[in-house]
Amino acid sequence: MDEAKKSKERPVLKLGFTQWEKTLEAITLFGLLLLLLLTFQSWEDVPESVPQHFDFSGEVDIWGGKSS
Repeated sequence: MDEAKKSKERPVLKLGFTQWEKTLEAITLFGLLLLLLLTFQSWEDVPESVPQHFDFSGEVDIWGGKSS
């Protein structure tokens, strides 16, 4: 059988979201937007140099800019 013909014979499932799934999606979207808002709101308070890596004794061994 031809490959193009096989792909046309396959069933296509169109599954919708349940109300619970829609609610969870809305809560997740709200949480992401809240995180972005809080990040932009407090950006000026973040120091210019922040720790990037710690050694085994807990001392900072790499520093980087706040945008990294």
